[in-house]
Order: sequence, then structure tokens, then C-alpha cells
Amino acid sequence: YSLWIDYIDLLVHFNKDTRNPKYVCPIDLNLAHDKIMAKRQKELIKVTFEEKKKQIDKNQKLYLEAKRHFFGLAFFEKNISIKVIESVKEFLEEGCIHNHCVFTNEYYKKQNSLVLSAKVDGIPTETIQISLDNFEILQSRGKGNKASKYNMEICNLVSKNLNQIKARINTAC
Repeated sequence: YSLWIDYIDLLVHFNKDTRNPKYVCPIDLNLAHDKIMAKRQKELIKVTFEEKKKQIDKNQKLYLEAKRHFFGLAFFEKNISIKVIESVKEFLEEGCIHNHCVFTNEYYKKQNSLVLSAKVDGIPTETIQISLDNFEILQSRGKGNKASKYNMEICNLVSKNLNQIKARINTAC
């Protein structure tokens, strides 16, 4: 019963004729429900994407103003490269790649931290958050919010280069 009610609600949403037996009494209710639900999910994804795009544009200006003195900062060692995330769009990409909350929880708005992206052999591997108060690594996370097998090397490379971050703060002041 509840599946049919959900199905009818979706028909109404898409302005389908709810007096037409073709729609109201489908031969396979599960299939009809899944098909119209998939259409609704695509619609929601598009709306969500448009909202996120507006959010990105709005917050990019604030992020640029707060962190631009760190832009261009990068560290390299062997096959590891680490760079400052320079746009809100990059936060979204990091969150999607690693399936963690760096974008969702708006780390780009955190005033006292800096977020970097680590790649190994050109492949995104971890996202690193550094405290700008005490210059410590707050977290370094890869896929699924877990440390990658390169976590130690990434953290060591960041630690060796914390002085460069401090220098950027001193230059900005």
C-alpha cells in the first residue's frame, strides 16, 4: 500500500494524469515506482548541483580573501605532491573523491586552519587539515575518512614544511 501511495505522489509531482488507469494501475508497480523514482532522483541531483554551484560561487570570494596568501604553496618528495586547496570547488572535488566531509562541513570557512591535498603518483590520496594556531596536523584522511597507506609519508612531508606555512602567515601580516 505505501509503495503505491509513494508512486501516486510521484505521479502528481510530475503532473501525470492520476485518473488514467495506465498510470494508476501499472502492470508492475515495483518497476513503475522505481522508474519514476529514478526520474525524481535525477531531478533532485540537478537541483542540488545548482544549489551547490551557487554556494561555491558565494563562498569562493570569502575563501580567496582569507587564504590567498597560501595559494601556490606546494611540497614535493619522491612520488608525493602536496598543495594548498585553492578553491571551494576543489573542496567539493576532494570530498567527492575521498567520500568525506571536507566540503559538506565547510572546512573552507574555518579561519584557523589550512587544508591541503596530497597526491601520490598524481592520484588524489589524502586531504590534510593544519591548525594555523599551533601548526599541527589536525587530520589527514583519504578515502572513507581513513588514513591511506601513505599517511606517514604525507604527514612527515607536511611536518617538514610547516615553516613555509608560518612564513606565509608572517608575510601576510
